[in-house]
Amino acid sequence: MVLENDFFSGCESGFIRRIMVSMEQRFFGAQFMVLNSSTPANGMYFVKSGVVDLLVETGYEQTKLTRKVEAGESFAEGCLLEHWERNPFLARTASECELWFLHRPTFNRLVEEFPSVRTMLGKLTKKAHVAARRAS
Repeated sequence: MVLENDFFSGCESGFIRRIMVSMEQRFFGAQFMVLNSSTPANGMYFVKSGVVDLLVETGYEQTKLTRKVEAGESFAEGCLLEHWERNPFLARTASECELWFLHRPTFNRLVEEFPSVRTMLGKLTKKAHVAARRAS
């Protein structure tokens, strides 16, 4: 899951290994709200099995499907780099799911141990900020 993830492409193998052993396995039944609008995400999710629907709120208690995340994919990568006051999307399981979770504090601790990763992620964050300013 981690090795195939674009977010971690270019990271050194020792860092990837540490990420893999630091993740937490979580199981959810169908229609479980993994990310809601009131509790900011505190980590990234990797889908081992099942399907997760990413939704945006379109009105009072109304949502619109924006993406289906399937086995081998991930979501909420952005909250590893920045603290989200409010989630930009909701995440609800469409089926029974096995997800692996990487806590932001754990990720930050590991980044401090790998200076090359810290430098690479700093560049990635700057690019994201520039893109966000252009879009607004």
